[in-house]
Amino acid sequence: MDKPRGRFIVLDGLPGCGKSTQARLLSERLLNAVLNVEPTKALFGAVIRAYIERQAIPEELLEQCYRYKSSENDFWPIAHHIINQLKLKMPLGEMERQILFVADRVYDLEMNILPALAAGKTVIQDRYFFSTLAFGYSGGLEIEWLWKIHQEAFAASSKIGGLWKPDLTVIFDLDPAVSMARQKASGKVLDIFEEKPERLDKIREAYLQLSKRTDLSTGISVINADQPAEKVFSQLEQLIKYQTAV
Repeated sequence: MDKPRGRFIVLDGLPGCGKSTQARLLSERLLNAVLNVEPTKALFGAVIRAYIERQAIPEELLEQCYRYKSSENDFWPIAHHIINQLKLKMPLGEMERQILFVADRVYDLEMNILPALAAGKTVIQDRYFFSTLAFGYSGGLEIEWLWKIHQEAFAASSKIGGLWKPDLTVIFDLDPAVSMARQKASGKVLDIFEEKPERLDKIREAYLQLSKRTDLSTGISVINADQPAEKVFSQLEQLIKYQTAV
């Protein structure tokens, strides 16, 4: 007898919102749960991490990314072209950077998220496509265009189909000034998405827009992240209990 599909819970929000702490706490509290983080640490995710942190990208890693997909649909030739740009040490624009995140997400769904859900595990996802939509919007891209790119990439995968949709998405809302202060206090070196305060304003604006949409997740809720971590976690637990009971 096949196991019932596990639950897919996404936590997202501004840098410094505490979502990673909440994701860890939740994965420790729920039975049969796994914590999954984006960007991944393999292939496209490893390229993304190196690029945004201004580190050298190994040639072999770029070659592995290029070989990952050979589909002739509209999405993967574009992704391969971007990998070639990196091979040639060419800088990437906002569109190219966000397409790399989409490629990493397809890899993550195929290799990590969907197999765990099929095994009946609850997946606690630290960042998902909401991040790409919000961060890309802050860089001047249209949310609907970014979502169309996701749909094309998901449709190109025989493994994903319509299985990408979260059961619950929680956006941790935080004032951008608090986000910046928390990051500086932690001693973190800011990456290319975090170093400009005006981008954080646009990212928050996009997250709040996305929280009102019903097509991106079975349920979406917003929690005020400018509270003690234990209070935030209590509200998160209540949301999950409520959704389970409905």
